[in-house]
Order: sequence, then structure tokens, then C-alpha cells
Amino acid sequence: MSSAGDIIRMLGKNIRHERVRQGFSQEDLAEKAGLHRTYIGMVERGERNITLLNYAKIADALNLAMHDLMKDLVYPPPPPKQTSKKNRVVGLLAGRCRFLFIEARPGSGLGVFSPRTLHV
Repeated sequence: MSSAGDIIRMLGKNIRHERVRQGFSQEDLAEKAGLHRTYIGMVERGERNITLLNYAKIADALNLAMHDLMKDLVYPPPPPKQTSKKNRVVGLLAGRCRFLFIEARPGSGLGVFSPRTLHV
């Protein structure tokens, strides 16, 4: 499950995207919203838990409805993609070896994995 920090960072990323798309600097947006420039930067980086009032001010300064800044925000996020057993094994072995050679034999299912170190 996603943490509150993830949501705050995603919202900040959307605010930054819209600000840049509209050609505003952080200082321009801060002035239009009646907020401090450093506060806008902290919100965009997800360092501040933005209040609903300040969120409304930023959305208004960007001439957007508040829900427009929440597009593509998914909470809770979808579960991580499942990886196959073969990919997990390869990942484990690759993390422990300098080089990994994989020999897949037909009909063996997972295959035969033989980590070997190359000497150059």
C-alpha cells in the first residue's frame, strides 16, 4: 500500500508539471497563489503536506479545478506486477555473480541456471 508521502509526492509532481506546462516559474506561481516561493518548491518536491486551502489557491492560480491536479493519482496504487519464478531466480543469481549464463533445456520448465565467473 502506498504511503501518505507517496501521494504528496505524486500531487507535487502534477503541480510542477502544470506549472511548467503553463510557463510559470515557482516565483510566478507563488505570487499568483499568495504563497511563498520556497513553499511551492517544497510542495512540488513532496516535502510539505499541503493543506486543502493552499491546494485550492494553487489550483486557482493555475486556472484549474482541484480535481484536474489529481488526475492519474491512484490511491491505493495497483499492486506490483507479478514476476515469474524464472525471472526472480535469474534476478537473485545475477545479483550474486559477476556474469550469469543461462542454459534453458527444452521441456525442463525453469531451465538450468549455471552462474560462472569470466576471467578476462
